Amino acid sequence: MEWVHSIAPNASIILVETNDDTIANLIQGVQTAAHLPGVSAVSMSWGFGEFSGETSLDSTFQTPSGHNGVTFLAASGDSGAPGLYPAFSPNVVAVGGTTLILNSDNSYKSELGWSGSGGGISLYESKPPYQRTNPDVSFDADLMTGVAVNDSYDFGASTPWFQAGGTSVSCQCWAGLIAITNQLRVANGGTTLDGPTQTLPALYNLYSDPATYSLCFHDITTGNNGFPASPGYDLVTGIGTPKANLLVPALAQFNQPDTIPPTITATADKTTLWPPNGKLVPVTVTGTITDPDS
Repeated sequence: MEWVHSIAPNASIILVETNDDTIANLIQGVQTAAHLPGVSAVSMSWGFGEFSGETSLDSTFQTPSGHNGVTFLAASGDSGAPGLYPAFSPNVVAVGGTTLILNSDNSYKSELGWSGSGGGISLYESKPPYQRTNPDVSFDADLMTGVAVNDSYDFGASTPWFQAGGTSVSCQCWAGLIAITNQLRVANGGTTLDGPTQTLPALYNLYSDPATYSLCFHDITTGNNGFPASPGYDLVTGIGTPKANLLVPALAQFNQPDTIPPTITATADKTTLWPPNGKLVPVTVTGTITDPDS
């Protein structure tokens, strides 16, 4: 929860708790969260091994009727391949994990596919044409390179800080990125993203274009969770980790109406030196720009 706030500090964050960790109650918790007014991202830091009836639950991870768009995100698992459900659901953004390596000044250096990152090919789910398998994307999750968390309840007020990791962290961070994306979309007159029909296709659309892929993602090419990381999509890190400052505006533009009119006419008044007599005379300049793609 702290890291959703760290990524999206202006987001309204609601914690939904269930009575126990049975899948029936967890699914009910997801449905409750998705129906809350204004919710646009539901992050699920839990999972089960795949089972034959899981496809009957996939409809849970869709925007409720009459609600603004909701993206569902799930941790891919922390025990390597094969990964967990609901991350395997084609309606869910499955978030895997990496090992983050920093330079001496704490700036970004590189990443490896984390050995604990859940991933693999589903035994039961059909794959949409745009989607690969599990995970879809990744974020730092290695406990040895993880994030700072403050917990004075468990660790006391004098020593509340500890280092946390797992795809539960990476999933929450991606939920924060989706929240920022939706904030930008709404500010530009758009709507929040629907996970299956917008967020997932948008991510893979960016991946399919080599230019946008290299701008918006770190391609993680080394590491192993039972499957090897490799250039492009892989079963350890998906399509990679975000370059957030470029990815967020790129996602925000997905299926948005063009906010620039096809033709712009601008008029400006300017005083200029008119030869040959050197007198200053007022000049009005009108220019028209036409979008060749309109």
